[in-house]
Amino acid sequence: MEIKTEQNMKKRIDTTKEMRQKAMKVFHVTEQTVFNAICFDSKRGDTDKAKRIRSYILQNGGVVMVELPEVETIHDAEGMMRQYFPNGGMVEVNKMTGDLVAYYKGAEMFSKENVSIRQLAEVQDIISLWTQRDADIMTTPELYKKHCRLAGVES
Repeated sequence: MEIKTEQNMKKRIDTTKEMRQKAMKVFHVTEQTVFNAICFDSKRGDTDKAKRIRSYILQNGGVVMVELPEVETIHDAEGMMRQYFPNGGMVEVNKMTGDLVAYYKGAEMFSKENVSIRQLAEVQDIISLWTQRDADIMTTPELYKKHCRLAGVES
């Protein structure tokens, strides 16, 4: 039972000490082996036995936890939602119209009208990973045209 998440997100299985000890006995392994399995260790937690240990713990009350960056979301009285990302990105949505504006370090990067929930999630993913290079491409006409040409899209 493998749970897929974004590759840059850390995940682990939250379980009790008793369940970890039970898994050690059932699979005849050390505490470190169980730890590697429930922490999805990239070197030692990707074996068939580790997958069986994870499956066993999940079937017995374990819960997959995903570590995500903290994002502050504010809903104000004027019907606006603003999300502030750790990288300096900000998404502002008018909840009445669905209009969205994305900012990076205070500069407007792009806007969209009548955004759906699916589109909002896509913009959140993009802005949360935005870098200064992305901002430079969006705000410098020559770089933007070159980027579009290389990506095979119209500028």
